[in-house]
Amino acid sequence: MRPTAVLLLAALLLAAGRPTPTPPPMTTAQAVVQLRGIVQRGLALVPRNFAGGYGPATRSSDEARHYRVAGSLATHCATCEVIDEYAIGTNVRERWVYEFDYYGHKGWKRGRMIEFVESALGPLMRSFDLQTGSTDDGETYLDWRSNDTFVYVETFSGKDATGVEVRIGHYLKKNAHVVKFSSPLSSDEKTQLKNDVKNVLALGLANAPTDFTTLRGKSYASESFAANVSFGETVGGCTISETPPTSGANGAGYWELTCQTAALGGDQKELLELLRSTIWDALPGSYKTSADADKGAADYRWEDGTAQITVSLAQRTYDDYRDDYEISIRHWLPSR
Repeated sequence: MRPTAVLLLAALLLAAGRPTPTPPPMTTAQAVVQLRGIVQRGLALVPRNFAGGYGPATRSSDEARHYRVAGSLATHCATCEVIDEYAIGTNVRERWVYEFDYYGHKGWKRGRMIEFVESALGPLMRSFDLQTGSTDDGETYLDWRSNDTFVYVETFSGKDATGVEVRIGHYLKKNAHVVKFSSPLSSDEKTQLKNDVKNVLALGLANAPTDFTTLRGKSYASESFAANVSFGETVGGCTISETPPTSGANGAGYWELTCQTAALGGDQKELLELLRSTIWDALPGSYKTSADADKGAADYRWEDGTAQITVSLAQRTYDDYRDDYEISIRHWLPSR
């Protein structure tokens, strides 16, 4: 979970995550002034990507780089973050964002929190266009936009407190960073993907009869392990786990190697077919497409001649623009 600063309508409580707040006394009018001032200072730094408002990077991923706030932003929220969120293909441009959480008074409901935000930020946002709506989780959002600048506010609700997450930022005219594999794959990237999937099958099928013993790395939990090998840049997050057999006719268990592809941009029907054909071409001649109607959530499933080893491929939605794909190899165990 990202570090957040919790603004308690009077003073700053610096913490990671969302602790249960105990707000000190403060009038609503004072809180309006406080929140408005914080957002004003953030907007003032937007044109220069918050330069002067953050220090060294604290962490990086394939999709963003996070910075601890500094300068004028740190006077309000020492554990807040400025984030460089990389472009997602041609669908979402790269954006710089300053974000924080702000808690309401104890007992405030979601509607009251929104009224407070509108009274605090409305005067600042007169030149912005406003769109409001609800998330899939039933939370309310306010999305102010002016050209490439935005102020996005979304409620969060719990039994102990209600508040809002505030994101202030803008989109770059020209992307400096694009998330890898989020654009339609080039010919070289497709070849890389195919080779990485072939690596999964080669090592996975060779080790399936021994329950992937030699591929087991760090233990996560009882009979659950990280894979101790890398299959390539486009495939990762590989785990090995056991579902123990139980008694009865349908009590077969299995050991399973599961891998996820990177989140991939482009034509998802084409990518699914690319992966299906790559797996089929890499399987030994004894394998056939499974006639088992119970494929679970898999799009495709194959089994060897004895039905003791199965391979499956499942497409998953990653976000509005990308899907990832799960490849699993199971060695089935007899029921007890």
